[in-house]
Amino acid sequence: MVDFFVSFFHTISELGAVVLLPIVIALLGLFFRMKIGPAIKSGLMVGIGFQGLVLALNLLMSTSKIN
Repeated sequence: MVDFFVSFFHTISELGAVVLLPIVIALLGLFFRMKIGPAIKSGLMVGIGFQGLVLALNLLMSTSKIN
């Protein structure tokens, strides 16, 4: 039973920040007594914004390399 929980949390942590951040934000919203719909929507919006930021930074870093 303990092995299941360890493997579950290990799998979740391996997914990366783009997946883990929306889950944490949604859980924080539920902790602070938001309704489930707005909490999930907030988590997804943060995840989309974070992914957009990562994509923009990767684009800037790849185009600014001096050859």
